[in-house]
Amino acid sequence: MTVTVPEELQAKLQQHGQEHLVRWWDTLLKERQKKALIAQLESIDFELVANLFSQKNNDKTENIKQESRCIDPPAEIVKLPSSEQDREEWKRAKQVGEEALAAGKVGAILVAGGQGSRLDFPHSKGMFPAGPVSGNSLFQILAEGLQARMKRADAKI
Repeated sequence: MTVTVPEELQAKLQQHGQEHLVRWWDTLLKERQKKALIAQLESIDFELVANLFSQKNNDKTENIKQESRCIDPPAEIVKLPSSEQDREEWKRAKQVGEEALAAGKVGAILVAGGQGSRLDFPHSKGMFPAGPVSGNSLFQILAEGLQARMKRADAKI
């Protein structure tokens, strides 16, 4: 006997936009795996999860609005140079950045967002082979760029 996803569970998943939870159902080889997954999914209160998520997002949005009122905009913005004066500003901004890096005042975070499905890529977009010659992933390119800057400044990011 082959275990299938119960219709009631499929409807519940669809109602809450969670059909992806059984997308690879057919790759589960053992019947006990399928039964265990069904039990786990049936134990989830999707309505509660949706309400909590909505509440969290509303709270987060309000917090962001409040915090953004307290943030000072940058004193100046350095644009790509198109004149001699712009080029001088660019050099000055680069020097300030390099000094901050050398002083250990620079940090980096990597925010990885979403699947590469629009790229027809089955992994995170950051894992997409973006290097035109090397084929390195975006993550690899960014990490190597950080390493090069650390080495050049003899500082840690």
